[in-house]
Amino acid sequence: MKKRDIGILVGGTLIGMSTVMTGAAAWVLKSNFTRRSPKAEKPGQIESMDAMHMDYLRRKNIGRVQEQETEELDIMSEDGLILHGHYVHNKETKRADGEPLNVVLLSHGYGGSGYKDLVIFADYYLKKGFDLLIIDQRTHGRSEGSFITFGAREQNDISRWVGKIIEIAGPDCRILLHGWSMGAATIYLAVVNGLPDNVKGLVYDCGYAVAEAQMLDTAHKYSKLPKSILWYVMQYAKPLCRLFLGFDMNEAAPFFAADEMMLPIFFVHGAEDSCVPLWMGKSLYRATLHTPYRKMLIVPGAEHTYSYVRDKKGYEQGISALLEQCGMT
Repeated sequence: MKKRDIGILVGGTLIGMSTVMTGAAAWVLKSNFTRRSPKAEKPGQIESMDAMHMDYLRRKNIGRVQEQETEELDIMSEDGLILHGHYVHNKETKRADGEPLNVVLLSHGYGGSGYKDLVIFADYYLKKGFDLLIIDQRTHGRSEGSFITFGAREQNDISRWVGKIIEIAGPDCRILLHGWSMGAATIYLAVVNGLPDNVKGLVYDCGYAVAEAQMLDTAHKYSKLPKSILWYVMQYAKPLCRLFLGFDMNEAAPFFAADEMMLPIFFVHGAEDSCVPLWMGKSLYRATLHTPYRKMLIVPGAEHTYSYVRDKKGYEQGISALLEQCGMT
């Protein structure tokens, strides 16, 4: 075969591979970064006892919220999206004159919504005297948005929600951030990016350390393709992400910002988490060295987001210890 023919063959092969990789990368963006709707549950279907328990807690706590005075809120993101949330005014706890108000911001995960996910903690926080802000992340629930950025842009939305809390609850209010999965990564990034002193601490439940690593792990489990191939696909996806979605995947990585975390933090992770593996939570816990307080609860047998269902007592004890460290008791 002539050198010219070999060159054409090699060049054609490289172009073909590049086209395949670019197509695969485009599929990654479409399947992972576009709007997600909460999974519809089939009537009578029980996926597991944990799922049934979660559904019970959700219904019970929605009832508790409905007993309070609730206020629907809309704010504008820095890039012009209307974001939706519910502010829950606690009618049950009387405060002494001059006592600052405690508020918890509940930040849900990928594919969820405020009332689908972290509303399960409403009863605990209401009994502790907290007001609640239950938000729908951009591109979820009733909030606007066409694509998800895994915390890269959502962290700025949290900053605006914190400002709204201060507007409602007063300049002396004390704020706790509580998130799970993507919502946990989002509040972590928001804190290290800079929030008012009103924010005192955070609960980090089953969040990832680096979004790209979590996506690779999930893709490997479902596709069975070697991680080396999937890694190359991600390298093609990154520039497409910057070009079409306007953010860098490296921005969605709490691990890279761990040196800047200075607030008390309570980590929670299920030992059997198949979505965000336990090693990811442990790696971020170990990297968060400069906080004045950090504890980690690992819940045996718990799948992704099911730690509270599996160990409600241990989880609540962990939050209570965090609140003491934050001066919010």
